Amino acid sequence: MKDYDAIVLGAGPAGSSAAFFLAQAGLRVAIVEKSPFPRRKVCGEFVSATTFPILDAMGVGAALRAAGGPPTSRAGAFFGSRIATAPMPKVEGAEGRGRTLARAVLDPTLLEAAQGEGVEAFQPWKALTMERKGERHVVTIGVGDRAETLRARFVVAAHGSWEAGDLPTQPPRDHRPSDMLAFKGFFLDATFDHDLMILASFPGGYGGMVHRDRDVVGLSFCVRRDALARARARHPAPTAWTSLLESVCETNRGVAEAVAGARLEAPAKAAGPLRPGVRTLAADGVFRVGNAAGEAHPTIAEGISMAIQSGRLLADYLPFDDEKGYAAAWRAQFGGRIRTADALARICMGPAADIVAPALEAYPALVTAAAALTGKTKALRVDGSRSGTIRRIWS
Repeated sequence: MKDYDAIVLGAGPAGSSAAFFLAQAGLRVAIVEKSPFPRRKVCGEFVSATTFPILDAMGVGAALRAAGGPPTSRAGAFFGSRIATAPMPKVEGAEGRGRTLARAVLDPTLLEAAQGEGVEAFQPWKALTMERKGERHVVTIGVGDRAETLRARFVVAAHGSWEAGDLPTQPPRDHRPSDMLAFKGFFLDATFDHDLMILASFPGGYGGMVHRDRDVVGLSFCVRRDALARARARHPAPTAWTSLLESVCETNRGVAEAVAGARLEAPAKAAGPLRPGVRTLAADGVFRVGNAAGEAHPTIAEGISMAIQSGRLLADYLPFDDEKGYAAAWRAQFGGRIRTADALARICMGPAADIVAPALEAYPALVTAAAALTGKTKALRVDGSRSGTIRRIWS
């Protein structure tokens, strides 16, 4: 049995950033990741400007800027036949521009940074069981016919929210007509400006589009399960993606024009269901980060930024076993984004889109204001004075 101060379950952006800063503070950290890297993920892949100072603190900001997509300076809305674009809101104290960071690059880069701080990585190992015994958590992990037992005072749940499992931090799954399912495809030869990120509306769902790099445009959809069923009935096709894309292009001029004549770089991927909302953030020595803590509708394109920022935020509270402090700080930092994302999703999916669209087209400044409400200008504020105290306790 191997002993640690903290075991992190999941090496995505949330888990690797949490592991990095906990190890930097002097904790002995193990991270468990079931998938080999690189991997393709159904993800918007956009990272806001306010998150790059954290990546700089991890020593990977410059490399990720160089590997990322073009800076995004404009936000837009494709609502029905209406198209509205406006400048992204100004970000004080940061480089001012977000960009896409492909998960196939971002995830291994962050994990390598964590390992550079002394984090022990178990990959590809899967967490099989987790139970509390006295003051410690015991986690059994396995790969093939091998098994290991890890023990730690704290567990960090960073395994996302989409995958079913037997861990107590993984809720059981059911199927509802209102479930939101996610799709992601990458297009070559799309007609779409390099500096633009858009939110697209269609009945029963919404989409987002942004350049992954100069040649490839990522198009993401989130759609209700019942709306997808209607799209498949209306547009029979070999794949759900094809049916959905044809359905969206019927009602959304901007998306239809952008992908006309474009071709998929590779088969589209699907995942879900999404479960937007806030979970139990911390209890009994288990702290959650990323989507395991709380999930926002992707209308705001803040999933990766929330993941990385929550990983950094955790390092100010977990070493003190301050569950209430972490929960309060998490809600203060991210609660507004989740509420805004929910409101935007309701607008995009329903008849309100037809009312909002003319206003956005007539007053593009509303697009800038909406982007600010999504958290694009809200930098993470951490208590730097705690760092020395943490190191004295744990080093």
